[in-house]
Amino acid sequence: MIGVNKSPYSLDHGLRREQFSLDIETEEKIQRADKIILVNKGTNNPDQRLKVLLEHFILTGQIQKLVLCHTHMDTFKGSEFKKESTRQKHVKKNLQQVVTLLEEPQQPAIEALIESASFYFSGLDIQYEENVKNEELSCLIEFLSEEAHSIRLNTDIQFDEKSFMDEFIQQVENYYDLWDKGYLNKHWATVKALNRRYAVLDEYEYQGMNPLNDFKKVLYLVCYNSFCQSLKNNHLDTEERNQIQQQFSQSCAKDINKKANQRLVESKKQQWVSAFNLSGQGSTLDRKTALKNLAQEVYPSTKKQGLISGDDSNGVHFYQELKVIVDVALKEIGQQQPDLSLKIRPFEIQEVHEVK
Repeated sequence: MIGVNKSPYSLDHGLRREQFSLDIETEEKIQRADKIILVNKGTNNPDQRLKVLLEHFILTGQIQKLVLCHTHMDTFKGSEFKKESTRQKHVKKNLQQVVTLLEEPQQPAIEALIESASFYFSGLDIQYEENVKNEELSCLIEFLSEEAHSIRLNTDIQFDEKSFMDEFIQQVENYYDLWDKGYLNKHWATVKALNRRYAVLDEYEYQGMNPLNDFKKVLYLVCYNSFCQSLKNNHLDTEERNQIQQQFSQSCAKDINKKANQRLVESKKQQWVSAFNLSGQGSTLDRKTALKNLAQEVYPSTKKQGLISGDDSNGVHFYQELKVIVDVALKEIGQQQPDLSLKIRPFEIQEVHEVK
């Protein structure tokens, strides 16, 4: 159970308002869980932290685990909230504000969740006798007990590599902003403390800064957004679309987690150590420069022409690594959906224009 406002595990503890991705503790809890009840006080207005959490469920293909429970529905003040239906509409309207913060491809999955997996509770301070049932609680228990059903898809889907390449290049800006405006823009002592955790302690976050999970999220976005773009021309209903997106994202997330750790942590260990060991006059600037160079090696900035021609060897190598992850995910979907025709539409060189 994850609480937006209160324990047993509270977002107020697990997430800072400015965070781009989930903290490691919350991520691990989500991975281990079969079902997750997100408890939200109905009278409260959701904020950026809820957006980050919901986004993680979508991008990693775990949205089917999530159930929304809105509490304190009997504590609304004002004559306009006399009816339960009005109070529920108010909660949904508040959640819709979070939906609008998400990128467009992610919105349908959350809208479907709000409609199909929301439960509303009043009278939490009432002690019920053993033979008296709370109807909403009974519905929740029944919902949690249901086995997930899988839809057999029978259609043709072409994964558009052009969309994948565009997204790969575009997300570089997101990643560099996290470093330039996020980590490296902090006080020098904070930067060094974060550096120390990677270099010495094998810890990967500090005071809301989480380069490893931020890197993973950027890669999730590359894969998810490009796959959604590929589905646009297919005649799938919402449930079918959500299912295949979940299957794809689940598969990608497993390999992205390994790849991100390998690129940012394992292969760069010596550079983290070298940056941390800098000392003396000018070491603050030198450390920031060293870490900025590290980031550029982890996710190299590149252009389409460089990827197509192969001139940008570092960018091409990373692009191909991520493309392999997509290939594996598509093959796994094909095994799960034998009636589905799933092909990769290769990038056509004549579509490439030099970016000046």
